[in-house]
Amino acid sequence: MKTSNKIALGLLAGGGALWGARAWLRSRRRIELADRVVVITGASSGHGLMIARHAAEQRARLVLAARSEDDLNQAAADLRQLGSPEILIVPTDVSDQDQCRRLIERTVEHFGQIDVLINNAGIILVGPLQAMTVEDYRRVMAVNFWG
Repeated sequence: MKTSNKIALGLLAGGGALWGARAWLRSRRRIELADRVVVITGASSGHGLMIARHAAEQRARLVLAARSEDDLNQAAADLRQLGSPEILIVPTDVSDQDQCRRLIERTVEHFGQIDVLINNAGIILVGPLQAMTVEDYRRVMAVNFWG
């Protein structure tokens, strides 16, 4: 066998071994969500709602947090159909520390514990630099960083 063929074969074998090891490690990190209390911020739409759907399908007990109670109610109605045994909604603006504290307190009062926190809430402001204000940047940091 030519040296170049041996090298190619070795690279393929090594790549396959790495791929298999990666898959094995991922399977070991999997968290079972059935009956776990999962708190998700930004849960009424986008990525947060997608995460909530996945958790609901695994029968997690969900706590949904976002600013709009109407959007949370709609999300909860959809998620109940996917199998979540219990859903608590807590309207929360994560940029407000008191509201965050209330989210945690209500969760513990209702479920007695928190098993998983998915801190997903975030906002984005888009526009020309001349139209943006310092307050715009403060709001983004308050939600995306401190929230």
